[in-house]
Amino acid sequence: MGGVLYQMRMLCTGRSSMRKVSWAGGTSRPAVPRRSSRNATMWLRLWRRRFALRGVSEPKNSAQLLLAHCLGADTIYGVPEKTLNRSLSGDQQRLFDEMCRKRLQGLPVQYILGEWTFRDIKLRMKPPVLIPRPETEELVGLVLDSLKHVEVGSYQPDPQGVPASGPSLLDAGCGSGAICLSLLHSLPTARAVAVDKSEDAVSLTRLNATSLNLLGRCNVLHMDLTAGLAQRELAALGPFDIVVSNPPYVLSSHLPLLQPEVRWFEDRGALDGGKDGMDVLRVVLTLASEVLKDHGWLFVEVEPRHPELIAQELAEHVWPCLRLVHIYQDLSGKLRFCILRKISQDEEPHGK
Repeated sequence: MGGVLYQMRMLCTGRSSMRKVSWAGGTSRPAVPRRSSRNATMWLRLWRRRFALRGVSEPKNSAQLLLAHCLGADTIYGVPEKTLNRSLSGDQQRLFDEMCRKRLQGLPVQYILGEWTFRDIKLRMKPPVLIPRPETEELVGLVLDSLKHVEVGSYQPDPQGVPASGPSLLDAGCGSGAICLSLLHSLPTARAVAVDKSEDAVSLTRLNATSLNLLGRCNVLHMDLTAGLAQRELAALGPFDIVVSNPPYVLSSHLPLLQPEVRWFEDRGALDGGKDGMDVLRVVLTLASEVLKDHGWLFVEVEPRHPELIAQELAEHVWPCLRLVHIYQDLSGKLRFCILRKISQDEEPHGK
């Protein structure tokens, strides 16, 4: 009788087509494990498949990052194997489901987690502030590597132990503060000014600077670099040893080609570089020529076709005091970073 009642329940719930397996009592049960019996690895595989079926970008990585967060780790590799083989607690299961459903709606993982590790610091993340990319981590690494080989400020203490003044930095278009805060974290005597036209970005940079105990060395300003007054205000705060920037450089015509989650959730103003992608980049180059010290350095992240355009405009003496020194590829082999130097008046423009 019990077997008949079980089959009737299966029919009523629409589950009669599910495969049955035998068990000791002689009746049958569904092969799919109950929610309470699924371990963490099973949940991971389930949501990875759902992401893949719904066309979510990087389905495996998305599921792993979200599950790791629920289990108190930054990555899945930081979760012990025995933990992955255990069932999730009720709270962990509800949190994982909630985050995964947001991912199904296209919300980027960084916004779901509310934080993101950038090099060796952890940053708060909030939409619509631009999410820092791996290429920007490379940009910071390039600045730090360059400081080992060039004379920029007095960023090393002298043998008598006199504190170094450190290089002065300007982060033009700070976003979440990833660039300037990572540099300040690695250069304990440096000081920075960080500016952005987005109030959301300025607020987030201040929040991140506070949480990293760096606000005392970082002056965060709400400022539109394209406004004429901005250059005069920043010149009064300078001159600077280094200007670094990841400006909007996506060509306007390429914006529709970006991933939907980027178009839907991230600040368009932090992406759109205009017709040739150089609208804001040209402003940064002009700004650097005004606010850098003689022999100061400009580091910029660009679109692969921009180094050639920058070289052409330098040859036309658009920025006569700037010299293009190096062009670097990113890890994918694309031209991505330009290093420029401000020359003094007694140096030959564009000379070697």
